[in-house]
This record gives sequence, structure tokens and C-alpha cells, in this order.
Amino acid sequence: MKNKHLYRVALGMVLLILITQACGNKDENTVNDCQVEIDENTSTVDPSQIEEHSLDFDGLKRNYMVFLPKNYTSNSHFPLVIYLHSYGWTAEMGMDYTMLNEVANACDFMVAYPSGDNHWNSGIADNASYPTPDNDDVGFINALIDTLGSDYSIDPNRIYATGYSNGGFMAYKLACQLSNRIAAIASVGGVLSSTTATNCNPLRTMPVLHIHGVEDGWVPIEGLRSKNWLSVDETLSYWRDINNCRKTRKTKLEDIEPSDDSTVEKISYTKCNDNSDVIYYKVINGGHTWPGPSQAGYGNLNQDFNAGVTIWNFFNDHQLEPIISEN
Repeated sequence: MKNKHLYRVALGMVLLILITQACGNKDENTVNDCQVEIDENTSTVDPSQIEEHSLDFDGLKRNYMVFLPKNYTSNSHFPLVIYLHSYGWTAEMGMDYTMLNEVANACDFMVAYPSGDNHWNSGIADNASYPTPDNDDVGFINALIDTLGSDYSIDPNRIYATGYSNGGFMAYKLACQLSNRIAAIASVGGVLSSTTATNCNPLRTMPVLHIHGVEDGWVPIEGLRSKNWLSVDETLSYWRDINNCRKTRKTKLEDIEPSDDSTVEKISYTKCNDNSDVIYYKVINGGHTWPGPSQAGYGNLNQDFNAGVTIWNFFNDHQLEPIISEN
């Protein structure tokens, strides 16, 4: 959570990640594989694919970065993933940390990296140790979507939000207050705060993916009752109730990297209304990190799956459906 120096862990080899990519509402037997090579010294991304912009909102100049995949064209509508950075970080730090651009380049989606005003007003300030500016960040993201929709060719039914730590808190706030525009969210190391939960009024069900380390020392999975942060179980229970999920399945991911001293249990809450599943990747002995093959973080880093790949596969299963008025 605190602004510490980030570093990459050298693996000494090229890591090949197989990404399962689907079109629309896929079934398990119809997938399109997308392949990404991630190397500490090389990248598939050209610097020209990254653009820096700003917009004036609510009296502030708000900065953001946009990544355009190599196959981007104005003749097609592209999915958009909005990435929300951690407490005290910047858009550029979040971009470097997650390596989402590598995934986006292979799987043909755009990524927007907005910068908070140092911190996101996400409800995290319910814990007085993490003060935030009293900004309308939901309004800023709403205005950003409008701006991106005017400047780029975006599929308005396939706009998603994900974030790490404070960004994960913010993703949940968007799920509560911007459900008319966000098709699905994913949170890594963030939960609902009491304030966000109290003021949560989604207009629809919301597909949710959550990734959390059991040994997370910054955002404990059991929550911080005295600091008004809900536990992971309480957070997921909130969305299971909204989505009316009726089935639970637990599976263990293959421990493909035993040296990381951690394993992963996937808990799937399914049979939900409107295909709005709630999925939880519980990282046993994992810390406050973004799981992946070559990233560092705060605490033990799991390398059995790549958070960016997993999040995109989840997003690619969902799109926004029109809200039908009864009048």
C-alpha cells in the first residue's frame, strides 16, 4: 500500500504464458488461445502505442495514459480495461507493475491508466491511516469514459475496471456507483469499505473477480473492523447476494512454481443472475501482490497464474446488457 520502490524479479529465461481468449459468451470447449512472451529485457510493446493525455474535471487537471494494441483500428470497436493504481502510485507505475500492455497487445483490448490525485477517493480513508482527497473520482472516471469514447473506437458494452490495492477499493466503488457503464470489475488486494458498502446502489448485477493473498499484511483478508474495511468474505458475500449466486465450487490451481511457497484455491460462485459470477482466487501464503511470473510486491509473490491474464479472460466472458425500463 505504501509507496515503496518496485522492482522486477529476474527469472533468467523467457516465460511463455498461454492465455485463453474467448469471444462473447464462450463455452469451455470453444476458446481462442492467445500467446504472450514476457521477458525481463524485451517487450512486444512499441513506445508509440502509449499515449499521455489529460482532461480538466471538477477544477483539476487529471492525467491519464492510454495503451493501444498493435491491431487497433478506428474501424472496429475495441474493449476497454480501466486500470486503477495503488495508494500513492502513478499510472505509469501501475502500467509497469502489472504488464497489462503485454496481455492487451496479444488479446486486442485497450487499457486506460488514469492517475488519482495521489490517491483514489475509494472509501479507503475509512481507515484514518490512509487519507484521501475529497474528489469525485467516480465522476472523473465517468468523464474519462466519455472522453475515450469520443477519441477512440471503443465498444461501450465492453468497458471494465480493475485495480490493485487502493485501486481495488476503487474498482468496487465503481461497481457500486457506475454499474450503468462498467460491465465487470476485478479487484486485487482491495475490499469494500463500510462507506462504499453503505452507499452502494448498483443498477444491475455485477460480475466480480477477486484476487487476495491470505497473508496480505496491508489489506488483511479478515478485514479491519476497527478501521471500517470489510473482510474478503463479507465483500464477496455482498456481491453474491446482489447477483443471487446459487452454486459454489472450489478447485485448486496447479502448483506450477513450487519455489514461490504459495498455492491458489479458486472459489467460484456461479448460477448467478445475468451470468454475473463471482470468482475468488485465494492465494494461500500470498502477500499484498499482483500475481504474475516476474513481478515483485509486498510479501510472498505467487507465480502459478498471471493476474492480468486471468482478469482479461474473466472480462472477456461479460458484456453490458441494456437496462430495460418497464415504463
